[in-house]
Amino acid sequence: VPLAHHCSEAGDLQNALKYFTLAGDVALAAYANREAEGYYRRALALDPLAAEEAHLLANLGEALIRQSRFQEAIATWREGIERYQALGEGDAVARLYARSAWAARQSGDQREGLKLCLEGLERVSELPDTPGLVLLLHESTRAYSVRALRKEGEPHARQALATAERLGDVDLQAHTLATWSTFPVHSGQGSLALAARAVELAEVNGLLLAGLRAHRNLAYRLQGLGDWPTAQVHSGKGAELARQAGLTATQIHILSREAEASLTFGKFREAEQAFSQVRLLVTDLHEPSRAEAYFSVCELSYLARRGEWATCAQKARVLRASLRERGADRD
Repeated sequence: VPLAHHCSEAGDLQNALKYFTLAGDVALAAYANREAEGYYRRALALDPLAAEEAHLLANLGEALIRQSRFQEAIATWREGIERYQALGEGDAVARLYARSAWAARQSGDQREGLKLCLEGLERVSELPDTPGLVLLLHESTRAYSVRALRKEGEPHARQALATAERLGDVDLQAHTLATWSTFPVHSGQGSLALAARAVELAEVNGLLLAGLRAHRNLAYRLQGLGDWPTAQVHSGKGAELARQAGLTATQIHILSREAEASLTFGKFREAEQAFSQVRLLVTDLHEPSRAEAYFSVCELSYLARRGEWATCAQKARVLRASLRERGADRD
């Protein structure tokens, strides 16, 4: 970083661009997301070439989404998509569409997430099997499942998993296995085995983001089978990985689900502890998210179970108005 600043002050813009980009890449790999954002913005201000600019926009979007700045990430990736399209980089176009769709879903706009997936698939319809295409197919699978259109999403899920295996991409295999485990075509034990395999792949290969999804989905499968103690172990691992990655919204969602599980068994003290932790995390969000809305619904359930009807009704009215205002009550 000092070298980048030195080159910039000396007027050596080419090397300044090089070192700010490198600093951003190193910070992003270490999940130092705010620092990465700053370095990428400094690099973008130095008039990079088209290919360099596309790389910077792609990674800047990643730094932004890890800070729960979903709309900024989508807008940044939209610029990146156009740059990569002009460069003929179809794989990168597919990847950024997938990430944009994920950002839209995280913000609570499920329909926009699916719309971006379908737009991306149409735009890269001639693309051969690549990791970016697998990621987009995988994201479209998740977008369909969120809207309860599982039959439409099932072919995408199968194709994504088969292609990831054929490409030998372990990270994508872990992600696609975690998603495929959620489909009702599997028995309870079959679904559990797929989620457990995703966890194994992620842990053996040190995959943080895939690991977080795999642990979380395995926890959900275990909850469905009634194994709450083991589910809590995996849920806790997922929350910790989300914390390490700086994914506050994801951490909120996992902890809210833990609190909900505690309420099911009448463990109000454990639920309140989880809710207290989530309330602190919510203050770190830069904009409303699906996870925050889910937490609010869980909190309403908690208040109702405690018999705090007036408070529950008031919070429910505020939540409904907030969701309606941003169009998140459509789904």
